[in-house]
Amino acid sequence: MLTLCLVGCAVISPADDAPPAAEEVSFVFPHYIHVEEQGFPCSLCHTKYEESDEPGMPARETCMLCHVEMDRVKPADRQVADLFVGAEFQAQHNVLLPGERIFSHKLHATSGLLCNECHLDIEHNESVQDLPKILMADCMACHTDFDVPTDCSTCHQQIRKEIKTADHNESWGLPQKQHCNGCHFPLESDQQYCQMCHQETVSHNTLATAMPNNHALEWNCRSCHSTGMLLSHPDPGHDCTICHNG
Repeated sequence: MLTLCLVGCAVISPADDAPPAAEEVSFVFPHYIHVEEQGFPCSLCHTKYEESDEPGMPARETCMLCHVEMDRVKPADRQVADLFVGAEFQAQHNVLLPGERIFSHKLHATSGLLCNECHLDIEHNESVQDLPKILMADCMACHTDFDVPTDCSTCHQQIRKEIKTADHNESWGLPQKQHCNGCHFPLESDQQYCQMCHQETVSHNTLATAMPNNHALEWNCRSCHSTGMLLSHPDPGHDCTICHNG
C-alpha cells in the first residue's frame, strides 16, 4: 500500500489567498510508471517523508541509476536532466506553500494515513500538472475525523482579513454583533485569539475599566447600558464582570 509521502508533487490549495501563480513550466513526470509499473516504494524518491516537515525530493543520482542508459535515446525535454538545475530538483513547483502556512509532512506520514488518502489517485498519475488539489475543506474534514484541532492557528501563522473562511462567510469582517467574541468566548487569558487579528491592539485586560464603586454585582448592567448609557463596544451578551472587575 502507498504510504503518505508524495506531497512534493501535490497541489495543496492556497484557500483562495495566494497571489496568481507565475506561468508554469511543463515537466514530464509520470508517477504511474514508477509506482504502478515499476513498483518503486515512495521512499525511494521522497527519502525524508517520515523524518522531516518536508518529504524530500528526488536526487539526481537516484534517477540516473535507471536513466543514464534510458535517456540516451530520449528527446531532451523527456530526459531526467530537464527536471534538475545542477543537483537541485526544479519540478516541485506545486509543493511550495505560502510562508505563513504550517504543515509537517512527518506528522501526517507517521499517523497511519496512506499516500493516496491525500494524494488522490497518485498511483495512476501521468503528469504532476494534473494532480488534484488538496482543498482546505478536505484537511478540515480529516482533522475533525481524527479529533485534531481545526482552529486557524493550527495551520496558519497569519489571518488575513480580506480572505473569508468557509465557515465565516456570513459574519467575516462585521464589526458589531457578529464580532469574533460572539462565538469565541471566553477568550484565553493571554488574549492569543484576539491578537491573531488585532496584532497592534493593547490587551483588553489593561483596557477594561474597573466596576465603579457605586455599582453592585447584583445589578443588571444592561438595564442602563442598553438604553440611555450605551456601551462603547459590542455587547456579546456575557457577564460584564469577566472584564470589568476589581
